[in-house]
Amino acid sequence: MKQFIPITLACSLLLPAAYPLSVSAAPSKTIQSSHFYETAPIELSFEGTPFDLPKKPLYDRDTLLLPIKSFLDVFEVKGTWNNQTKTFTVTDGEVITKFQVGNKTMNIADEKIEMEVAPVVINGTLYVEAEAVITSIYCTANWLGKNQLDIQNYVEPTEDSQNSEYIPSDPFDPDVNYTIENI
Repeated sequence: MKQFIPITLACSLLLPAAYPLSVSAAPSKTIQSSHFYETAPIELSFEGTPFDLPKKPLYDRDTLLLPIKSFLDVFEVKGTWNNQTKTFTVTDGEVITKFQVGNKTMNIADEKIEMEVAPVVINGTLYVEAEAVITSIYCTANWLGKNQLDIQNYVEPTEDSQNSEYIPSDPFDPDVNYTIENI
């Protein structure tokens, strides 16, 4: 054991002399990222019926992001990607919604709504804030538990409506803050 330390020390001093580092190597680039994305262990359902997405949702800090194409495919809603402008357009009936990578403003039915997090492409998949995606297909969502999100069709409230499961305001109202909070 005593002989191992001096031999290791000698080798560590001799190797740099035998194999000097090249000073003319290309300068290294430091990549800085202010975002840390983690897989969201979320169980999704539509009006109580569970469904899975081929690409998993992510969290950007406390904001749930959905892989928009996978999500829209479940609901058979048309979505198109414009690579030139980095814009994704959702067409649900007559309602058109546009999301642009890096831009926190979504355009839905000619209204501009600010999102908490700008859409982002990760490993070739576009992720968009869950509230925005759900609103774009004229739905609402309720947290049923810490990791259970149930999505429902938006229903216009009536005066005699006793249904408290749905948000009693228009999902396209830009003055309403649509936030899904963790329980």
